[in-house]
Amino acid sequence: MALRFLAVLGFLSAAAAAAVLRPEPEVKPSDTDALAMFRHAADAHGILAGNWSTLDACAGRWTGVGCSSDGRRVTSLSLGSLDLRGSLDPLSHLTELRVLDLRGNRLNGTLDGLLLGVPNLKLLYLSRNDISGAVPEALARLLRLVRLDLADNSLRGPIPAAALANLTDLLTLRLQDNLLTGLLPDLATALPRLADFNASNNQLSGRVPDAVRAKFGLASFAGNAGLCGTVPPLPSCSFMPREPAPTSPSAPASSSQSVVPSNPAASSSSSSVASSSPALATPEGAAGKGGLSTGAIAGIAVGNGLFLFALLSLLVAYCCCSTGGGSETAKKRKRGGRVGLEDGDGGIFGHGKGMQPARPGSAGRCSDGGDSDGARSKLVFFGV
Repeated sequence: MALRFLAVLGFLSAAAAAAVLRPEPEVKPSDTDALAMFRHAADAHGILAGNWSTLDACAGRWTGVGCSSDGRRVTSLSLGSLDLRGSLDPLSHLTELRVLDLRGNRLNGTLDGLLLGVPNLKLLYLSRNDISGAVPEALARLLRLVRLDLADNSLRGPIPAAALANLTDLLTLRLQDNLLTGLLPDLATALPRLADFNASNNQLSGRVPDAVRAKFGLASFAGNAGLCGTVPPLPSCSFMPREPAPTSPSAPASSSQSVVPSNPAASSSSSSVASSSPALATPEGAAGKGGLSTGAIAGIAVGNGLFLFALLSLLVAYCCCSTGGGSETAKKRKRGGRVGLEDGDGGIFGHGKGMQPARPGSAGRCSDGGDSDGARSKLVFFGV
């Protein structure tokens, strides 16, 4: 009896342990529950509260909600310009959703959670919201997608070329007015059916594929200052990925001003280094700031030559004066030390009849010699 009791007890313990270890099946919310969660988070003004109040979204014909023919699954949701806010994640439970149009609201968050749960989506319109983050690689899962409009949001990062290339049925791709960076992929070649493409007003850089420019026109990528190409009005590229940089020996020197580097960060750093380093300055700028021009040097040389010529002329004149005054000094010594100069009659200049006395200091002056009467003598000063 005791053994039977122990056996029953062991069986009950094993059953209880198995029940505890067995994981409970995940309970997913219904389409109506998913819409209700979305409304409670996004409809801050209660615009949908009056209609979205029945127990079933399809049976109650909720505003903006479309359902399958059997009335069991939600297949479309169109709620444009209702000032809805919040995350898109609750809508990821609408696995049979085909159309999602939420344009002109204030929805935020990222697209990752939504795109992982709506593999059957065909039309996705989310322009003019506050969606951030990157354009997800999960787009590659939406093989039935035909229209994709993510314009006028705050999306960052590159355009996922590999993921988009998987969407062979895509006809519309609008990515304008975001913050996208990196290269512009050649979607014209990767998606032959793509007819409407716009990536303008972003921060894209690098070379514009010729096929994109030819098929979609310049307006499809306008407003991206870092883009360049081979055909005007696009500026020439300083470096083209996987292609040699174009060189033209006959190109004018001014053409370098219109070259757009494929890497704007490297361009800005090199320009700042060039502006701050005297060694990288242009020859004209260096001559204007640090040295004398050729004309100034020539002027200084001519001035120095004229000065030397004037100085030599003064020295020659002075020597001539000194030689002419020696005879007058000898005459003064013959008169016994009397100060004066003899005239032609043997008298003292300055003491003869009708002569004015000599002015003091005249002994240091030079005479050009007396005339036949010895009446006067010309005195000249030379100075430097």
